[in-house]
Amino acid sequence: MLKSSKYDEERYIIPDFGAGLKSVKMLGSREFWIYFIVGGLATLLDWTVFAIAFRWLGLHYLEALIVSMGMAGCFHYVANKRLTFQCQSRQFGMQVPIYIVIAAIGLGMSMAIIAILINIVGLYPIIARMATTILMLVPNYLMHKYITFSRKIFS
Repeated sequence: MLKSSKYDEERYIIPDFGAGLKSVKMLGSREFWIYFIVGGLATLLDWTVFAIAFRWLGLHYLEALIVSMGMAGCFHYVANKRLTFQCQSRQFGMQVPIYIVIAAIGLGMSMAIIAILINIVGLYPIIARMATTILMLVPNYLMHKYITFSRKIFS
């Protein structure tokens, strides 16, 4: 059964299979797609820096991951704050440390995933980096939406 609201009718119809599948609605939201586009730009920066650091500078893949995610993370914070979540909070002293913690959690998860993909699955590091990005899309979105840029916390 398809269910739509007045807000959704202008853009798309979202399947409603009950409360257990909120992620279906999340993936259809305008906010998620802006996050996806901003993330795509951050990803291009991330992958480019990763490839340069790994291939040409000769860094270990985990070192290259830290450098690339750090650079992309700066862009990601500003773009998501302004464009995706339209967070008007001026509590930078509180929000930036929370962003750093959430980014560190994401980095830790990414480091575990990329290590598994390279050392166990046998993927080439740049391909493993791409797969890691895809696997971390929804967890990162949810952590930033409900923690970093939460309207309940920073209103």
